[in-house]
Amino acid sequence: MSDIVFRDRWGRIWKIPSGFPTDGMSYIFPVSLVRNRFDRSTLQAAVLHDYIYAMRDYIDHWPFHRDTADLIFFDALYSINRIRRNLYYLAVRIAGEPLWNSERYDPYVGAWLKHVFPG
Repeated sequence: MSDIVFRDRWGRIWKIPSGFPTDGMSYIFPVSLVRNRFDRSTLQAAVLHDYIYAMRDYIDHWPFHRDTADLIFFDALYSINRIRRNLYYLAVRIAGEPLWNSERYDPYVGAWLKHVFPG
């Protein structure tokens, strides 16, 4: 996957260099049986969301809050229908809180950061 560049509703430009480790869209069972977690129509939104959540664990005083991450996820789902978009947003609002409130120093994210930002 190439770099992701996205302008959020506040005018900020997010640029995520290629290679950011992601698990794509996280679906509950049995939805995971019929939905591709790496579908092109949702992958950019998933990577943006994963990135904002993950950077909170690595950057002191990360200035973005969970609400912001979830709204950016919602906005980045612009290419899918409104019902799915709203359902996915509701899912991250319900299921995202435990992830946001825990520190999860993912070794893959750590390795990616060292590769992208050496030194």
